[in-house]
Amino acid sequence: MNIKTKFIASSIMFSTLITGLILGVNTIIQSSDERFQLQKNQAFEALETTIGMQLALNQEVNHLKDFILLERAGEDMGKFQQAKSDFIIGLSSLQGQLPHYQSLETIRRQHRSLINLADRLENNEEASFTAIRSDMEAVNSFSQDIQFYIDDVRSYLYAQEKIASQNVESFNRFVVTLECVVVGLSLLIFVVQFKWILLPVVESLKELQQGTLAIGTGKLDYRLALKGNQEFQSVGEAFNQMAMQLEGFYVELEQKVKDRTQDLETINADLHQEMNKRLRVEQSLRDKNETIKQTLEELQRTQAQMVHSEKMSSLGQMVAGVAHEINNPVNFIYGNIVHAEDYLQDLLGLVQLYQQEYPDPAPRITDEMEAIELDFVMTDVVKVMGSMKMGAKRIQEIVKSLRTFSRLDEADAKTVDLHEGIDSTLLILQNRLKAKNDRPTIEVLKHYGDLPPIDCYPGQLNQVFMNILVNAIDVLEEQEDHGTSGIITITTTSDGDWATITIADNGPGIPEETRSKLFDPFFTTKTIGKGTGLGLSIVHSIIVDKHRGAITCNSEIGQGATFAIKIPLTMTELT
Repeated sequence: MNIKTKFIASSIMFSTLITGLILGVNTIIQSSDERFQLQKNQAFEALETTIGMQLALNQEVNHLKDFILLERAGEDMGKFQQAKSDFIIGLSSLQGQLPHYQSLETIRRQHRSLINLADRLENNEEASFTAIRSDMEAVNSFSQDIQFYIDDVRSYLYAQEKIASQNVESFNRFVVTLECVVVGLSLLIFVVQFKWILLPVVESLKELQQGTLAIGTGKLDYRLALKGNQEFQSVGEAFNQMAMQLEGFYVELEQKVKDRTQDLETINADLHQEMNKRLRVEQSLRDKNETIKQTLEELQRTQAQMVHSEKMSSLGQMVAGVAHEINNPVNFIYGNIVHAEDYLQDLLGLVQLYQQEYPDPAPRITDEMEAIELDFVMTDVVKVMGSMKMGAKRIQEIVKSLRTFSRLDEADAKTVDLHEGIDSTLLILQNRLKAKNDRPTIEVLKHYGDLPPIDCYPGQLNQVFMNILVNAIDVLEEQEDHGTSGIITITTTSDGDWATITIADNGPGIPEETRSKLFDPFFTTKTIGKGTGLGLSIVHSIIVDKHRGAITCNSEIGQGATFAIKIPLTMTELT
């Protein structure tokens, strides 16, 4: 008999036996478990019913006593009837669960006596003190008798529940024993099958493995002598034939390898020389490509900066022209407002003097005073002149800021007040800092240090401040939490021969992968049409290349971003 037939036959027989045992055990376990669980549940339900009966009995007794003692109120008798119904329902349910238990019938008779007493008390409207005491004793007596039998029933139920629990525990021990028997029988069947079928197979496989290892180590004269199963005898014969063929092939192959090794060594030497030549050419091309790439990037950066510088130069000329044209009429208006305010005060004083000297003017004058509301005009005209003066002053400040910011086209370095350039930039951006429908006002906190006048290119520095502040405002406008007030903090300090300007915001922060590319040309995170990617690249060029300074950006997600600018104080550092 071959291995397949033995294995299938034994597997079918053992599987049928184990399946029958498992099905039988499961059937016994399921039926017994359901029966024991039903007994336990019935005992538990009966216990719950006795507890409900006891509560109903206590309510009956209490309401009946209240009825006897408290002027025989109909409300107490109604509550007694309700409790009585609950007790009878519980008793009927308990008799259905325990039909052969005699104490239940005794409880029913005693309760019937209590009901008869209640009916008699309800019909007897008046009673003496002696009758009341007798009725109370009767109620207590019936109550104690019923309670006694209820306790007896409860003791019986507790005993039944305990017996059911013991049966469940005994059954569980039986189930464990039965499962151990099934497991042991399964193991025994496996051992028999292993010894009868699998062990000879394993021994034959070991011999085959030893032969394979021997052939693998070069012992081509190794032969197998397998006995027993037909399959392994056939395998042994095929293995021996294969070993004989391999031995012949090996001798032939060894000679071919010797012949071809010489050819390969020659080809390999030629290939090695060709590879070295190609590597040198590839490295040369790579170096030239890197040089061309750097040159192209530098050309792109220079072109972008030239275009941007030309634009900013034209913008500076236009802003300077507009500021100049506005400045002359504004100065004229502001200078005349001072004189007009003095003239107005003189006229108001004259009117008040007339009112004091002529308290009773002619009716025509009185009518005209009322028509023009003279008192209101005298009060409001002063406020109007003040607001006009304030507006003219505001225009002067804006014109001054525009003239300061319009230094974009200045090619020579100058000594200027750095704070003045920052303030002029903030004034130009004032409209963007105001509150909008979807966000509150962006607050600017200025912590200016004691900076001396600085040698620099003022127009280009104003451009740096403008680009960084505009980016900060854009970030604060786009952040998701529009209820949080945006804050921009500007700090200036001096340390030896250097000035440091930091511009920080409380926006969402900049990710690490973005910070590493901030100053690259044409890199932007803004939407198409809103950003060109040149702003911070030009800022970097102005600070590093033009002023021989440094600019860094520090940021953490959720903590905002801080740009730190460091430039020399004097021209000697720029040369």
